[in-house]
Amino acid sequence: MQQRSTVLIVDDSRVMCEFMSLFLSSKYETIPKTDAREALKLIKNGLRPDIILTDLNMPHMHGTEFIEAVRDLLPYVPIMAVSGALESEKRISWLAAGADDFLLKPFHPAEMAVRLSKLIRTKQTVEEPSLGDIFFSKVRGIAAAF
Repeated sequence: MQQRSTVLIVDDSRVMCEFMSLFLSSKYETIPKTDAREALKLIKNGLRPDIILTDLNMPHMHGTEFIEAVRDLLPYVPIMAVSGALESEKRISWLAAGADDFLLKPFHPAEMAVRLSKLIRTKQTVEEPSLGDIFFSKVRGIAAAF
């Protein structure tokens, strides 16, 4: 049996967090968190989700800060940002911060599921570099500077 992909859901609204978790739990392992700081702590302690679904307008740590922090720790994990903000400039800034996709609230749950599935498929087709690959890439970059 194939292992189910893990979705880390971060949304300060307990209702939204539970809704998304309930909807996605038939296909994915879900880890719902209502505090971005707590979700980031899990990642720092070794959690490696297959995808992250995060709200943007949250107290304590804005979604943009969360995305940037995750990108430093997990550069190859797809991130889908979710927000009710209509302004194009905000969506662009979130994508620039490292989000791979954006979903506007309110959304149709089936659209969320399709987008998540596509992001996970894309991640699975891209092989993550090993630590050795990263190290030698850095060494080549330093050597090229001389």
